[in-house]
Amino acid sequence: MNKWLIFISILSLSSFSFANSNFETELRSECAKVKSYANSGRKFYDQKQYQNALGQFQQQASWSAFCAMHSENSGVSFSENAIATAFNNVGLSYFKSGKPQWARAWFSVFPQAKSSQFNLKQLPPPQKTQNLAGIYIRHAGFGHWNTIQVKRIKNSYQIHFNGLYMGLNSMIY
Repeated sequence: MNKWLIFISILSLSSFSFANSNFETELRSECAKVKSYANSGRKFYDQKQYQNALGQFQQQASWSAFCAMHSENSGVSFSENAIATAFNNVGLSYFKSGKPQWARAWFSVFPQAKSSQFNLKQLPPPQKTQNLAGIYIRHAGFGHWNTIQVKRIKNSYQIHFNGLYMGLNSMIY
C-alpha cells in the first residue's frame, strides 16, 4: 500500500513538473516574439497600414505585460517604460485609424509615462454628452478591456457587460 502511495505521489509531482516545464517553454517562446511584433507593427505603421499595425502592436503590448509579470519563468523582463511604449504604439495606431477614444484609453493605462502624457495632449478633448448611451471601458490587464454597452430603449436602458477574465457576459435591463 505504501509503495503505491509513493508511486502515485512521484507520478503526480513529475506530471506537475512536466506541465510547469511546458508552460515555461511556451512562455519563453511567446516572450521571444515581442520584438518581432514591435518590428512588424512599426513596418505596417510606417506604411500607413494602421489596422495591420494595430494587431501587431496589441500583441506586443499584451505579451510584454504578461511576460514582465512572469519574468521568473520566461527569462525575459520588460521595463515599465518598454511596456508603456507598447501601449502607446497601440494608442497611436488607434488615433491614426480615426478612433481617438480608444487611443485615449490605451495612453491612459500608463498615465505617468512621458510618452503617454505627450500623446494624451495631442488628442482632441473628449466630447461631453448628457446621453448615458454608449460604450464604457476599463482596462482588465495585459492589453484587454472590460466593456459595458448602454443602449436607450424607450424609457429604460439596456446594459450589456462583457468581462474578459471572469467570462462574464450578461444583460441587465
